[in-house]
Amino acid sequence: MDNKQKLSYMVLGAVIMAVGIGLGAVVSPPLIAQRNGVFDEIRCKILTTVDEKGNELVTVGNGIMIRTPSSKAEIMLSTHRVEDKDVAIWARDRNGNFVMQVVSSESGNFINLMNKIGERRIILGSTVNIPGYIAVRDGANKIKWFAPKNIP
Repeated sequence: MDNKQKLSYMVLGAVIMAVGIGLGAVVSPPLIAQRNGVFDEIRCKILTTVDEKGNELVTVGNGIMIRTPSSKAEIMLSTHRVEDKDVAIWARDRNGNFVMQVVSSESGNFINLMNKIGERRIILGSTVNIPGYIAVRDGANKIKWFAPKNIP
């Protein structure tokens, strides 16, 4: 192959590359999310951040999940009703069991502390009917202690 053939193949390759770059710029223009040094708006259904190994650390979608990379421990903030009137914060331990729940809803506000297998044991709450209470459950999930005492 002489120099003239090499040069013509290089020119052909350059033309094909230029057409590809030009066509790519026309078909899918670049995303402009930052203007004048300020982010305006980014829209997506789910946004996930990962570490160097690909482990999911933070997911933003129909709520926010924050995870530890080495275990199943996580914290979740979500709306969990169709009407989006209830907001909940959940926490899981490294084994994946729920250990705490904070709920704010139309019917009242609650803090639930769970045992190692995710059963509610201590409940701090306030509802429309009971302005403030503490309930402690036993192993059979029966209320063992309730305050104030005058409310059944």
